[in-house]
Amino acid sequence: MSQFQLYRQPAKIDSFNPRAEKHGESNVPAGDIKITVVGHSSMLDAFSKQLRPLLYRKPDLMGEQQPLLEGDELTALAMPNLKPLKLDEDYPGYKLEISAGLDFSKPISLIDVCLSDFTFAPENGGAVKLSFRASCHPDEETAGALCQLIQETPYISLVPPAPPQVAQMSSGGEGDTLDQQDRDAA
Repeated sequence: MSQFQLYRQPAKIDSFNPRAEKHGESNVPAGDIKITVVGHSSMLDAFSKQLRPLLYRKPDLMGEQQPLLEGDELTALAMPNLKPLKLDEDYPGYKLEISAGLDFSKPISLIDVCLSDFTFAPENGGAVKLSFRASCHPDEETAGALCQLIQETPYISLVPPAPPQVAQMSSGGEGDTLDQQDRDAA
């Protein structure tokens, strides 16, 4: 997957399941948030550039809704009777922010969130319903706030993990490859 991300996207919090995880001998609070987002089918491109052409096609000139945006040609369902697709892959290291819209309170911010159990349900008109699980480690206050959001539609932002940092030079020096090239040139 390339970098799947969302910015202030309305999303339904379908459920929040608090639980505990064993970390050595200790129990650590954890939870799973089930989230559903409906958006433009271009969201699928973050998972695979092959999904949109598989699920959508150009609409027929007669009898099907034409694209509303210029350049957006894949809006009709290619296989209308296809059941939602499931993706069996985990994506760790995300940051999830949940805000209640115009409420000026501080958003819920969770780090080191693992995204999994993706389901893609294509809809006519070029939309896709995307459901997934966000596994997290909320504190008591955050867990209570998440319980209050069940069946609500707040705004969410998903920030992907940063790309891996450039490894230290094998020569033991500091810096990146350009620093080494500068030293070699001198």
